[in-house]
Amino acid sequence: MISLPSAFLTSLHARPHPTTKDPWLLPVSLTTDKKHLGPPHRFLGTRRVTVQLGKKKAWEKALNSRMAEKFGGLGLKKMVWREDMPDFILDIMRKTVASKLSWNFGFRGRLISVASPRTEDIESVEDVSSVLIFRSLHNRGDDMQKLADLNMAELEKWSAYFTKSFEAKLDPHATPEVTHSSPHWYTGPVIACLQPRLMFPELEFHTTTWRGRKVAVYSLTDLLGEDKAQELIKVSKYAGEKCVVMKRARHNVPVELLLMQLQAYIAQPGP
Repeated sequence: MISLPSAFLTSLHARPHPTTKDPWLLPVSLTTDKKHLGPPHRFLGTRRVTVQLGKKKAWEKALNSRMAEKFGGLGLKKMVWREDMPDFILDIMRKTVASKLSWNFGFRGRLISVASPRTEDIESVEDVSSVLIFRSLHNRGDDMQKLADLNMAELEKWSAYFTKSFEAKLDPHATPEVTHSSPHWYTGPVIACLQPRLMFPELEFHTTTWRGRKVAVYSLTDLLGEDKAQELIKVSKYAGEKCVVMKRARHNVPVELLLMQLQAYIAQPGP
């Protein structure tokens, strides 16, 4: 229930399917500059939230009243959420970022080559806004985090299995003494699980220090995937470099917003 700028949110808009004409929720705002796309379905711009909304049609409960007014009850029932929505959004974001970055990589001089993102290597560069590093920034701690996530998923699976088997005994609305039906927000019995702050700890972002100020460090390999990153770098004037600086400028703001959004979308809680 916290209000955030739209840059921190994923926005989906309903568009008719070319064959069935049923409304499909699609991230069209990532591929067009049009301002009037209809009422959006917005949620926190992270892959984990997108995955969670796809489970048990949780996205339906988050649809806003403006969308309900436009499509009505029958229209909302026909609304379609793609099964591959998390990967679909990621793929479009990557293509958009790569397309925008191609302008910066097109000619030498739009980016400043540096040896590394360390403070001593970028201190002499003026107006540093962010640093683009070509290699991956993943480490052994990230691998351990993946194992922890797998363990948590296994525990959640068995917890859900136990709940389903004993739902009648765990559901407070199923006892003979209760005469009212469960409220609309009720999805099932409350069971023991990890605290939300442990399941979704604070996200970590890579930064470096330039003249006493923190600036973002983005790994093109991690953001775009190794193949797309190499495709962008090899055909540019910076093919032999390891790291470049993007300077503060009005024309760089749109692409840096996209870099931030993509980093936030794929970011995992720190180990």
